[in-house]
Amino acid sequence: MKISIIAAMAHNRVIGSDNRLPWGHLPTGMDWFKEKNMSKPVLIGRKTFDSLGKPLSGRDNFVVSETQGTIDGVTVIHSLNVDLAALKDCSEVMVISGGSIYEQCLPHADRLYLTSIDAYLSGDTHFPLWGHKHFQETFVGPQVANEDNEFDMKFIILDKETAHANVVEA
Repeated sequence: MKISIIAAMAHNRVIGSDNRLPWGHLPTGMDWFKEKNMSKPVLIGRKTFDSLGKPLSGRDNFVVSETQGTIDGVTVIHSLNVDLAALKDCSEVMVISGGSIYEQCLPHADRLYLTSIDAYLSGDTHFPLWGHKHFQETFVGPQVANEDNEFDMKFIILDKETAHANVVEA
């Protein structure tokens, strides 16, 4: 099973403010998000799930909650260490939120799909600090701000380096 993390963040690693996206709606960013995780199982924190109000369509939703019992339309996972084994037959699991879930899953991540928002924004939730040296950038796609997207952004894919990876240093 490949564990992939998908996240959008401002330059100062802000990913949320009061359970909302601090940059508002960026249609191109949402299209990237949907394209990358559609038809794949998604792992989502309970607070983010509550802010959405319903499961994401076209995906098996796994909500991480230590206290929640059952939620219609989703599978509740109480412990990442134990319950991730239930996903072992999936080819790729997408970790889509929130800050503490990213922090727990980052050491196990094989791929990162990051959207870098060209702004410094205030917020109460940050993407965890992580060791860039263990990942190799395999894709960068810039998106210039326009009438629908207030901020410039970059779409980045990073893959965990393996002992056999060819690393080119500049």
